[in-house]
Amino acid sequence: NDQIPDQVINISLQLEETALSEINQLIRSLDKPTNNLISTLKEELDEQNSFAKIKKDLIQTLEPQKTS
Repeated sequence: NDQIPDQVINISLQLEETALSEINQLIRSLDKPTNNLISTLKEELDEQNSFAKIKKDLIQTLEPQKTS
């Protein structure tokens, strides 16, 4: 009987609830209008392009002979 623990913790229910919660969040995100999703993605892309331009300008300022 030394090999049987005195207390057993069942975490499978907690894991199942967490998984269901994550699935529900994903489903709710799919319920959003596609126009909102597209505009959000476009804003993120525009932001990335802005950062890329700033990086290019900064590199050109710091190392003008290497960038053309």
